[in-house]
Amino acid sequence: MSESDHVEPSSESFWEIGQYKRTVKRAEDGHKLCSDIVQMISERADLEKAYSKSLKAWSKKWSDYLNKGNEYGSMKSGWQASLVEADKLSEIHLSTHNALNDELNREIKDWQKHNYQKTLVGQLKITKEYEEEFKKAQKPWSKKYFLVEKTKKEYHGACKSYQS
Repeated sequence: MSESDHVEPSSESFWEIGQYKRTVKRAEDGHKLCSDIVQMISERADLEKAYSKSLKAWSKKWSDYLNKGNEYGSMKSGWQASLVEADKLSEIHLSTHNALNDELNREIKDWQKHNYQKTLVGQLKITKEYEEEFKKAQKPWSKKYFLVEKTKKEYHGACKSYQS
């Protein structure tokens, strides 16, 4: 019996023969998830920038209106305070945009580049290493497993022929 023969694993645990592929796939998926989270954070940063820009435009529009209008006193200072708050909030959202894009995304990309290096053929080194290590670890165990399965089959065959 060879490893290529169909083996029904007793469970779907990664240590069963050939079941390590899901574990290797997780490493592969990790690379894609890093790219996906970078994209998600970039989209969030774009939203922060757009909101900052909208707040700034809103503040300018109403500031111009207030300066041209005939409002005065405490009502005018209340409006101005609201517009100053909007300008400061706009700056906060712009700094959030910068932090997300310049710091967080850069760190994730650097980590991804360091931990998920590719081979010349485009395969991830880590998945290749994991696959080779799992095969190497399972080889002696799978040989014994197939020997036990073969012996079991022979034993059951001998029992049947003895009973008949």
